[in-house]
Amino acid sequence: MKFRDLSAHVHEYEMHERIARDSVAPLLVKAFQPVTFMEHGFPVNYDGEKDLWKYIDSMHEGRFLTHCNELRGLTNDEYKLIESALEICSDFTGTFYKKMAPINSLTAALISYRSIKTFFESTNKDPSVIEIGPGSGLLGLLCGLSGYKYSSLEVTKSFSIYQYALWKFAGIDLQVASLGIGNVESNFLQIPWWVWCNLETKLPKRELVVANHVIREMHPLSLSFSIQRSIDLGSNYIAIDGIGWPKYLNNINYLSDKTRIVHNNIYENNHLKTMILKFIDISQDSLTRPDPAVKWIQKGLKARLKSKILKRMYRSKGGIFLLELRSSTFVNKQELSQNMTYPEFQYARADITIKSLVHKIGADFITEDEQSIIYAKHKGQI
Repeated sequence: MKFRDLSAHVHEYEMHERIARDSVAPLLVKAFQPVTFMEHGFPVNYDGEKDLWKYIDSMHEGRFLTHCNELRGLTNDEYKLIESALEICSDFTGTFYKKMAPINSLTAALISYRSIKTFFESTNKDPSVIEIGPGSGLLGLLCGLSGYKYSSLEVTKSFSIYQYALWKFAGIDLQVASLGIGNVESNFLQIPWWVWCNLETKLPKRELVVANHVIREMHPLSLSFSIQRSIDLGSNYIAIDGIGWPKYLNNINYLSDKTRIVHNNIYENNHLKTMILKFIDISQDSLTRPDPAVKWIQKGLKARLKSKILKRMYRSKGGIFLLELRSSTFVNKQELSQNMTYPEFQYARADITIKSLVHKIGADFITEDEQSIIYAKHKGQI
Protein backbone atom coordinates (compact mmCIF):
# COMPACT_ATOMS: atom_id res chain seq x y z
CA MET A 1 0.00 0.00 0.00
CA LYS A 2 1.31 3.41 -0.95
CA PHE A 3 -0.07 6.85 -0.23
CA ARG A 4 -0.87 8.77 -3.39
CA ASP A 5 -0.40 12.47 -3.95
CA LEU A 6 -3.83 14.09 -3.80
CA SER A 7 -3.09 17.41 -5.48
CA ALA A 8 -4.50 16.40 -8.88
CA HIS A 9 -7.65 14.92 -7.33
CA VAL A 10 -8.20 17.97 -5.11
CA HIS A 11 -7.73 20.33 -8.07
CA GLU A 12 -10.25 18.37 -10.15
CA TYR A 13 -12.74 18.24 -7.26
CA GLU A 14 -12.57 21.99 -6.68
CA MET A 15 -12.79 22.80 -10.39
CA HIS A 16 -15.88 20.65 -10.97
CA GLU A 17 -17.54 21.95 -7.81
CA ARG A 18 -17.06 25.56 -8.94
CA ILE A 19 -18.59 24.74 -12.33
CA ALA A 20 -21.46 22.92 -10.62
CA ARG A 21 -22.36 25.93 -8.50
CA ASP A 22 -23.05 27.82 -11.73
CA SER A 23 -25.15 25.09 -13.33
CA VAL A 24 -26.99 23.21 -10.55
CA ALA A 25 -30.35 24.56 -9.36
CA PRO A 26 -29.77 27.09 -6.53
CA LEU A 27 -32.01 25.19 -4.11
CA LEU A 28 -29.98 22.02 -4.65
CA VAL A 29 -26.71 23.91 -4.15
CA LYS A 30 -28.12 25.11 -0.84
CA ALA A 31 -29.48 21.69 0.15
CA PHE A 32 -26.39 19.64 -0.64
CA GLN A 33 -24.14 21.39 1.85
CA PRO A 34 -22.95 20.02 5.21
CA VAL A 35 -25.34 22.33 7.05
CA THR A 36 -25.18 20.56 10.42
CA PHE A 37 -21.39 20.26 10.36
CA MET A 38 -21.00 23.96 9.55
CA GLU A 39 -23.40 24.90 12.33
CA HIS A 40 -21.35 22.96 14.87
CA GLY A 41 -17.93 24.11 13.66
CA PHE A 42 -16.78 20.80 12.18
CA PRO A 43 -13.91 21.26 9.67
CA VAL A 44 -15.58 20.93 6.27
CA ASN A 45 -12.79 22.28 4.06
CA TYR A 46 -9.67 20.41 3.01
CA ASP A 47 -6.44 22.06 4.16
CA GLY A 48 -3.91 19.47 3.03
CA GLU A 49 -2.72 15.95 3.71
CA LYS A 50 -1.58 16.90 7.19
CA ASP A 51 -5.22 16.97 8.29
CA LEU A 52 -6.31 13.58 6.96
CA TRP A 53 -5.74 11.77 10.26
CA LYS A 54 -8.45 13.90 11.91
CA TYR A 55 -11.30 12.17 10.09
CA ILE A 56 -10.51 8.50 10.59
CA ASP A 57 -12.07 8.17 14.05
CA SER A 58 -14.21 11.25 14.53
CA MET A 59 -17.74 11.65 15.90
CA HIS A 60 -17.76 8.34 17.79
CA GLU A 61 -15.49 9.34 20.64
CA GLY A 62 -15.68 7.05 23.66
CA ARG A 63 -18.15 4.61 22.14
CA PHE A 64 -15.87 1.61 21.63
CA LEU A 65 -17.21 -0.39 24.57
CA THR A 66 -20.81 0.52 23.75
CA HIS A 67 -20.30 -0.72 20.20
CA CYS A 68 -18.62 -3.89 21.45
CA ASN A 69 -21.55 -4.58 23.76
CA GLU A 70 -23.79 -4.41 20.70
CA LEU A 71 -21.46 -6.62 18.67
CA ARG A 72 -21.00 -9.07 21.57
CA GLY A 73 -18.42 -11.23 19.79
CA LEU A 74 -16.81 -11.72 16.38
CA THR A 75 -17.04 -14.41 13.73
CA ASN A 76 -13.91 -15.72 12.00
CA ASP A 77 -14.71 -13.68 8.89
CA GLU A 78 -15.26 -10.52 10.95
CA TYR A 79 -11.96 -11.09 12.77
CA LYS A 80 -10.05 -11.28 9.47
CA LEU A 81 -11.90 -8.26 8.11
CA ILE A 82 -11.22 -6.12 11.18
CA GLU A 83 -7.58 -7.21 11.22
CA SER A 84 -7.14 -6.10 7.60
CA ALA A 85 -8.98 -2.82 8.19
CA LEU A 86 -6.90 -1.98 11.28
CA GLU A 87 -3.65 -2.63 9.42
CA ILE A 88 -4.78 -0.42 6.50
CA CYS A 89 -5.89 2.41 8.79
CA SER A 90 -2.77 2.37 10.93
CA ASP A 91 -0.48 2.34 7.88
CA PHE A 92 -2.58 5.09 6.27
CA THR A 93 -2.38 7.48 9.23
CA GLY A 94 1.22 6.51 9.90
CA THR A 95 2.15 7.83 6.46
CA PHE A 96 1.55 11.47 7.41
CA TYR A 97 1.00 11.51 11.20
CA LYS A 98 1.23 8.45 13.44
CA LYS A 99 -0.27 4.97 13.47
CA MET A 100 -3.85 5.16 14.67
CA ALA A 101 -6.43 2.42 15.21
CA PRO A 102 -9.96 3.85 14.74
CA ILE A 103 -11.64 1.47 17.18
CA ASN A 104 -14.67 3.71 17.79
CA SER A 105 -15.64 4.30 14.16
CA LEU A 106 -14.55 0.85 13.00
CA THR A 107 -16.74 -0.98 15.51
CA ALA A 108 -19.64 1.30 14.54
CA ALA A 109 -19.03 0.37 10.91
CA LEU A 110 -18.90 -3.33 11.81
CA ILE A 111 -22.35 -3.14 13.44
CA SER A 112 -23.77 -1.78 10.20
CA TYR A 113 -21.72 -4.14 8.03
CA ARG A 114 -22.94 -7.20 9.92
CA SER A 115 -26.56 -6.17 9.46
CA ILE A 116 -26.00 -5.49 5.76
CA LYS A 117 -24.30 -8.86 5.27
CA THR A 118 -27.06 -10.71 7.11
CA PHE A 119 -29.74 -8.80 5.20
CA PHE A 120 -28.37 -9.83 1.82
CA GLU A 121 -27.95 -13.41 3.00
CA SER A 122 -31.58 -13.44 4.16
CA THR A 123 -32.85 -12.09 0.83
CA ASN A 124 -30.53 -14.19 -1.37
CA LYS A 125 -29.32 -11.14 -3.27
CA ASP A 126 -25.84 -10.03 -4.27
CA PRO A 127 -24.68 -7.25 -1.91
CA SER A 128 -24.95 -3.77 -3.39
CA VAL A 129 -24.97 -0.64 -1.25
CA ILE A 130 -25.15 3.10 -1.67
CA GLU A 131 -24.12 4.97 1.48
CA ILE A 132 -25.33 8.50 2.13
CA GLY A 133 -22.84 10.31 4.35
CA PRO A 134 -19.98 7.75 4.65
CA GLY A 135 -18.16 9.89 7.24
CA SER A 136 -15.00 8.04 8.29
CA GLY A 137 -15.32 5.82 5.22
CA LEU A 138 -14.84 2.66 7.25
CA LEU A 139 -18.11 0.99 6.25
CA GLY A 140 -17.07 1.62 2.66
CA LEU A 141 -13.68 0.11 3.45
CA LEU A 142 -15.30 -3.04 4.89
CA CYS A 143 -17.59 -3.31 1.86
CA GLY A 144 -14.68 -2.81 -0.52
CA LEU A 145 -12.54 -5.44 1.21
CA SER A 146 -15.50 -7.83 1.02
CA GLY A 147 -16.04 -7.30 -2.69
CA TYR A 148 -19.45 -5.66 -2.32
CA LYS A 149 -20.78 -3.34 -4.97
CA TYR A 150 -20.69 0.04 -3.27
CA SER A 151 -21.41 3.69 -4.03
CA SER A 152 -20.97 6.69 -1.75
CA LEU A 153 -22.53 10.15 -1.62
CA GLU A 154 -20.69 12.73 0.47
CA VAL A 155 -21.39 16.48 0.56
CA THR A 156 -18.56 17.44 2.93
CA LYS A 157 -15.42 18.31 0.98
CA SER A 158 -12.95 17.35 3.72
CA PHE A 159 -14.57 13.94 4.20
CA SER A 160 -14.90 13.31 0.47
CA ILE A 161 -11.18 13.86 -0.16
CA TYR A 162 -10.25 11.87 2.95
CA GLN A 163 -12.47 8.93 1.83
CA TYR A 164 -10.88 8.99 -1.61
CA ALA A 165 -7.41 8.89 -0.07
CA LEU A 166 -8.24 6.04 2.34
CA TRP A 167 -9.95 3.84 -0.25
CA LYS A 168 -7.20 4.38 -2.81
CA PHE A 169 -4.59 3.60 -0.17
CA ALA A 170 -6.42 0.34 0.60
CA GLY A 171 -6.04 -0.72 -3.03
CA ILE A 172 -9.76 -0.60 -3.79
CA ASP A 173 -10.62 -0.16 -7.47
CA LEU A 174 -12.31 3.18 -6.85
CA GLN A 175 -13.86 5.32 -9.55
CA VAL A 176 -15.14 8.87 -9.15
CA ALA A 177 -18.44 9.44 -10.92
CA SER A 178 -18.59 11.99 -13.69
CA LEU A 179 -21.44 13.52 -15.66
CA GLY A 180 -22.75 11.29 -18.42
CA ILE A 181 -23.24 7.53 -18.78
CA GLY A 182 -19.80 6.14 -17.96
CA ASN A 183 -20.51 5.22 -14.33
CA VAL A 184 -23.01 2.37 -14.70
CA GLU A 185 -20.55 -0.53 -14.63
CA SER A 186 -18.49 0.68 -11.67
CA ASN A 187 -18.42 -1.67 -8.68
CA PHE A 188 -16.99 0.90 -6.25
CA LEU A 189 -18.05 4.45 -7.01
CA GLN A 190 -17.62 7.77 -5.24
CA ILE A 191 -20.39 10.17 -6.31
CA PRO A 192 -19.81 13.92 -5.92
CA TRP A 193 -22.95 15.80 -4.89
CA TRP A 194 -23.18 17.71 -8.18
CA VAL A 195 -23.13 14.46 -10.17
CA TRP A 196 -25.84 13.07 -7.90
CA CYS A 197 -27.97 16.16 -8.60
CA ASN A 198 -27.71 15.73 -12.36
CA LEU A 199 -30.68 13.52 -13.27
CA GLU A 200 -29.37 12.86 -16.77
CA THR A 201 -26.29 11.15 -15.36
CA LYS A 202 -26.62 7.37 -15.27
CA LEU A 203 -25.51 5.68 -12.06
CA PRO A 204 -25.38 1.99 -11.08
CA LYS A 205 -28.28 0.36 -9.25
CA ARG A 206 -27.74 -0.41 -5.58
CA GLU A 207 -30.32 -2.52 -3.75
CA LEU A 208 -29.78 -1.08 -0.27
CA VAL A 209 -29.37 2.55 0.81
CA VAL A 210 -27.39 3.03 4.04
CA ALA A 211 -27.95 6.29 5.93
CA ASN A 212 -26.32 6.08 9.36
CA HIS A 213 -26.60 9.07 11.72
CA VAL A 214 -27.62 11.48 8.95
CA ILE A 215 -31.42 11.46 8.61
CA ARG A 216 -32.07 14.40 10.95
CA GLU A 217 -28.87 16.19 9.90
CA MET A 218 -29.63 16.42 6.17
CA HIS A 219 -31.32 19.44 4.65
CA PRO A 220 -34.93 18.29 4.03
CA LEU A 221 -34.62 18.80 0.27
CA SER A 222 -31.37 16.87 0.24
CA LEU A 223 -33.08 13.96 2.01
CA SER A 224 -36.19 13.86 -0.18
CA PHE A 225 -34.14 14.29 -3.36
CA SER A 226 -31.69 11.54 -2.36
CA ILE A 227 -34.43 9.08 -1.41
CA GLN A 228 -36.28 9.67 -4.68
CA ARG A 229 -33.03 9.47 -6.68
CA SER A 230 -32.18 6.15 -4.99
CA ILE A 231 -35.63 4.74 -5.72
CA ASP A 232 -35.41 5.83 -9.36
CA LEU A 233 -32.03 4.07 -9.60
CA GLY A 234 -33.61 0.84 -8.33
CA SER A 235 -33.03 0.85 -4.58
CA ASN A 236 -35.68 -1.03 -2.60
CA TYR A 237 -34.50 -0.82 1.01
CA ILE A 238 -32.83 1.58 3.42
CA ALA A 239 -30.76 0.64 6.49
CA ILE A 240 -30.33 3.04 9.41
CA ASP A 241 -28.18 2.77 12.52
CA GLY A 242 -28.95 5.97 14.43
CA ILE A 243 -30.87 8.92 12.98
CA GLY A 244 -28.42 11.74 13.70
CA TRP A 245 -28.31 15.08 15.42
CA PRO A 246 -31.84 16.53 15.86
CA LYS A 247 -31.62 19.49 13.49
CA TYR A 248 -34.44 18.63 11.09
CA LEU A 249 -37.00 16.67 13.12
CA ASN A 250 -39.59 16.62 10.35
CA ASN A 251 -37.28 14.46 8.26
CA ILE A 252 -38.55 11.51 10.28
CA ASN A 253 -42.09 12.22 9.10
CA TYR A 254 -40.96 12.25 5.49
CA LEU A 255 -39.14 8.95 5.87
CA SER A 256 -42.06 7.33 7.66
CA ASP A 257 -44.29 8.22 4.70
CA LYS A 258 -41.88 6.64 2.22
CA THR A 259 -41.09 3.38 4.05
CA ARG A 260 -42.33 0.53 6.17
CA ILE A 261 -40.23 -1.36 8.67
CA VAL A 262 -39.27 -4.92 7.81
CA HIS A 263 -36.76 -5.34 10.61
CA ASN A 264 -35.78 -3.63 13.84
CA ASN A 265 -35.05 -4.72 17.37
CA ILE A 266 -37.21 -2.62 19.68
CA TYR A 267 -38.83 -5.60 21.33
CA GLU A 268 -36.41 -8.41 20.46
CA ASN A 269 -33.12 -8.64 22.32
CA ASN A 270 -31.46 -11.11 19.96
CA HIS A 271 -31.90 -9.14 16.75
CA LEU A 272 -29.35 -6.94 15.02
CA LYS A 273 -29.83 -3.28 15.88
CA THR A 274 -29.80 -1.71 12.46
CA MET A 275 -33.28 -0.82 11.17
CA ILE A 276 -34.17 -2.13 7.73
CA LEU A 277 -37.02 -0.32 5.97
CA LYS A 278 -38.59 -0.93 2.58
CA PHE A 279 -39.52 1.88 0.24
CA ILE A 280 -43.20 1.99 -0.65
CA ASP A 281 -45.14 3.63 -3.44
CA ILE A 282 -47.85 5.41 -1.47
CA SER A 283 -49.90 6.13 -4.57
CA GLN A 284 -50.22 2.41 -5.29
CA ASP A 285 -49.86 0.77 -1.90
CA SER A 286 -53.08 2.01 -0.30
CA LEU A 287 -53.17 -0.98 2.04
CA THR A 288 -50.36 0.54 4.07
CA ARG A 289 -52.37 3.68 4.83
CA PRO A 290 -53.84 3.85 8.33
CA ASP A 291 -57.57 4.13 8.83
CA PRO A 292 -58.84 7.47 10.27
CA ALA A 293 -58.88 6.25 13.88
CA VAL A 294 -55.30 5.00 13.80
CA LYS A 295 -54.24 8.14 11.91
CA TRP A 296 -55.70 10.29 14.69
CA ILE A 297 -53.76 8.28 17.31
CA GLN A 298 -50.60 8.62 15.25
CA LYS A 299 -51.00 12.39 15.10
CA GLY A 300 -51.03 12.63 18.89
CA LEU A 301 -48.06 10.31 19.25
CA LYS A 302 -46.06 12.25 16.68
CA ALA A 303 -46.69 15.45 18.61
CA ARG A 304 -45.45 13.88 21.82
CA LEU A 305 -42.39 12.46 20.11
CA LYS A 306 -41.32 15.97 19.17
CA SER A 307 -40.81 16.76 22.81
CA LYS A 308 -37.58 17.56 24.63
CA ILE A 309 -36.95 13.85 25.09
CA LEU A 310 -36.82 13.24 21.35
CA LYS A 311 -34.67 16.30 20.80
CA ARG A 312 -32.10 15.16 23.35
CA MET A 313 -31.90 11.52 22.26
CA TYR A 314 -29.20 11.01 19.64
CA ARG A 315 -30.14 7.39 18.94
CA SER A 316 -33.81 8.03 19.56
CA LYS A 317 -35.98 4.97 20.20
CA GLY A 318 -38.87 7.40 20.02
CA GLY A 319 -37.82 8.34 16.50
CA ILE A 320 -37.53 4.67 15.58
CA PHE A 321 -41.02 4.03 16.95
CA LEU A 322 -42.33 6.95 14.92
CA LEU A 323 -41.06 5.27 11.78
CA GLU A 324 -42.84 2.11 12.80
CA LEU A 325 -46.21 3.89 13.05
CA ARG A 326 -46.44 3.83 9.27
CA SER A 327 -47.31 0.12 9.55
CA SER A 328 -50.64 1.10 11.21
CA THR A 329 -50.07 -1.24 14.13
CA PHE A 330 -48.55 -1.32 17.58
CA VAL A 331 -47.35 -4.89 17.04
CA ASN A 332 -43.74 -5.06 15.92
CA LYS A 333 -43.60 -6.53 12.42
CA GLN A 334 -40.23 -8.06 11.63
CA GLU A 335 -40.51 -9.75 8.28
CA LEU A 336 -36.81 -10.63 8.31
CA SER A 337 -36.48 -11.34 12.03
CA GLN A 338 -35.94 -15.07 11.66
CA ASN A 339 -32.80 -14.37 9.62
CA MET A 340 -31.58 -11.15 11.26
CA THR A 341 -30.40 -12.61 14.55
CA TYR A 342 -26.84 -12.54 15.86
CA PRO A 343 -24.42 -14.98 14.18
CA GLU A 344 -22.48 -17.68 15.99
CA PHE A 345 -19.28 -16.23 17.39
CA GLN A 346 -15.82 -17.79 17.33
CA TYR A 347 -14.48 -14.90 19.44
CA ALA A 348 -16.69 -14.37 22.48
CA ARG A 349 -15.57 -10.82 23.42
CA ALA A 350 -15.33 -8.21 20.67
CA ASP A 351 -13.61 -5.67 22.94
CA ILE A 352 -10.82 -7.97 24.10
CA THR A 353 -10.27 -9.39 20.62
CA ILE A 354 -10.04 -5.99 18.91
CA LYS A 355 -7.76 -4.54 21.57
CA SER A 356 -5.39 -7.49 21.11
CA LEU A 357 -5.27 -6.75 17.38
CA VAL A 358 -4.53 -3.08 18.08
CA HIS A 359 -1.64 -3.97 20.39
CA LYS A 360 -0.36 -6.39 17.77
CA ILE A 361 0.02 -3.65 15.14
CA GLY A 362 1.33 -1.12 17.66
CA ALA A 363 -1.12 1.69 16.94
CA ASP A 364 -2.65 4.37 19.17
CA PHE A 365 -6.33 3.88 19.85
CA ILE A 366 -7.08 6.89 22.04
CA THR A 367 -7.69 9.87 19.77
CA GLU A 368 -6.60 13.45 20.44
CA ASP A 369 -10.28 14.33 20.87
CA GLU A 370 -10.67 11.67 23.54
CA GLN A 371 -7.54 12.89 25.31
CA SER A 372 -9.05 16.38 25.40
CA ILE A 373 -12.30 15.02 26.82
CA ILE A 374 -10.45 12.99 29.45
CA TYR A 375 -8.30 15.95 30.47
CA ALA A 376 -11.34 18.21 30.84
CA LYS A 377 -13.26 15.53 32.77
CA HIS A 378 -16.01 16.37 30.32
CA LYS A 379 -19.28 14.48 30.60
CA GLY A 380 -21.65 16.73 28.67
CA GLN A 381 -22.53 17.13 25.04
CA ILE A 382 -19.77 17.33 22.44
